[in-house]
Amino acid sequence: MYDFNIIQNRQNTKSEKWDTLDNKDSIPFTVADTDFQTAPPIMEAIIERAAHPILGYTILDQAFYNSIINFCQRRYGLELKKKWIFITPGVMSGVGIAIDAWTKEGDSIIIQTPVYTPFYRVIEKNGRKLIKNPLKLINDRYMIDFENLEQGMKTAKAILLCNPHNPTGRVYTKDEMEQIVALAEKYSVLIISDEIHSDIIYRGNKHLTISNISEYAKANSITMIAPSKTFNIPGLSTSVAIIPDDKLRYSFYTKLRALGLHEGNAFGVIALETAYTDCDPWLDELVIYLEENRDYILSYLKENLPAVKVSKPEGTFLMWLDFSKYGDHTHIHQTLIKNNVMLVDGLIFGEEGHGYLRLNIGCPKSVLTEGLNRISKAIKEISHD
Repeated sequence: MYDFNIIQNRQNTKSEKWDTLDNKDSIPFTVADTDFQTAPPIMEAIIERAAHPILGYTILDQAFYNSIINFCQRRYGLELKKKWIFITPGVMSGVGIAIDAWTKEGDSIIIQTPVYTPFYRVIEKNGRKLIKNPLKLINDRYMIDFENLEQGMKTAKAILLCNPHNPTGRVYTKDEMEQIVALAEKYSVLIISDEIHSDIIYRGNKHLTISNISEYAKANSITMIAPSKTFNIPGLSTSVAIIPDDKLRYSFYTKLRALGLHEGNAFGVIALETAYTDCDPWLDELVIYLEENRDYILSYLKENLPAVKVSKPEGTFLMWLDFSKYGDHTHIHQTLIKNNVMLVDGLIFGEEGHGYLRLNIGCPKSVLTEGLNRISKAIKEISHD
């Protein structure tokens, strides 16, 4: 049994979440890493490696590749070959390289909004055009607008998927995935799939890797995964690109190597291998704990802030909260900050985020409870204005 209730002081560790606060008494539910201690087998492996007095160049040996191949087979039923696998410094690095390698300036790429902020940047900064396929909120669940998606597919070169979806927490069903792939095949659209949150899936849902959907998807996609969110090691900048198709793989690797990004770092490599080999029990307990946090929040909001609407997350450790019933978006956000509780402004995920804030639930329950109480206090202040 692992104890996810331990509160770890992260201040003065160069933490992006905790060491950028204007007020050190604030609680940040912002940056999408968790406040749980990194899985113990990973820390033990890193400490053992660090004990050696030389930190030289690091190879990717067969044990490294086997850890990825075996993990993906166990968790997703995904059969991989070693030659399909590349290491990248991060998921978004891999996404950017794929865009650069497989599309040209002026090409259009579809995103499903509201969506992870770097999706906008990686497309626009590479001189590509955005096509938005806004998700539709139907009966408190975000759904794909397939009619709109098909219109976008007619002129798109690629679609950039986020599954499980950040910030809404949707985990696309088999039927949804098959419809996406069918449209991509109909219009010869490439699929770039960010699946970094795929390990955090709640009961009643199942993650389906894009390349498992059809032969077209397998031959026309890249899947990006990483242990960083799951095992709380994003600071080690180690992710995985999976590309089954020979031609796409060659062009991707050509760009990757030209940028000098094809080598891993000593600690990232050993952390990934350990995470994917020795940490399944820790991961299983983590998902249970996070699901309990999710359900606790849903209950708390229903009792204390019933006007806050939320689409029940099916995966990820993120919750997408609609505060619009309580008034002005900016005023709500500023009042929360004044009450020393930090959430992510929904507008950074696109215009569809007006009135919304994203809450990171990856923390001990006691911290979550204090944060929710501060949110409740702030909203009561607004209600009495």
